[in-house]
Amino acid sequence: MNVILLSMRSNTRLLLEYGAYLAVIVVSTILIAAIKRKTKSELRPEWVKSRCEKAKKYAQGLLPRTENMGAHLFLGTTQLLKLKNHLENAAWSAYQIVEMKKDIVFEGVASALDSQANALYKKAENGYVPVKEYEELVTSVIAAIDEVMKKIDAIAATR
Repeated sequence: MNVILLSMRSNTRLLLEYGAYLAVIVVSTILIAAIKRKTKSELRPEWVKSRCEKAKKYAQGLLPRTENMGAHLFLGTTQLLKLKNHLENAAWSAYQIVEMKKDIVFEGVASALDSQANALYKKAENGYVPVKEYEELVTSVIAAIDEVMKKIDAIAATR
């Protein structure tokens, strides 16, 4: 009789362990499905445009910093590298649309953003940039972002 009771206890314990494992598997599967659904729903032109707007806003915030400085001074490139990161995030978003949705039209948008990020990196790799060149870089990036946002609007208007 004791043997039967012991085997029932171990079976009950084993069933509880398996039930806990099953619960963990079910919850993690639901969580992964929700995350996958969320990331798929963000793959829209507006997502790329919002990232471009963030980069543009950051770039516009850099310009007032140089107003009262002399032309012979040099500025550190930390802010330019942060701007490069914003541009790379926008380019990555566009490349995600190209990859996941097979949308070849966004290849031009992604490459334009990526080329701007690479140009910023090449200028910033020395560590310091003259103030005048700094202003020219930031204004050229703002102009390029405006062009990219016009392309995105044109692409969205055709759909």
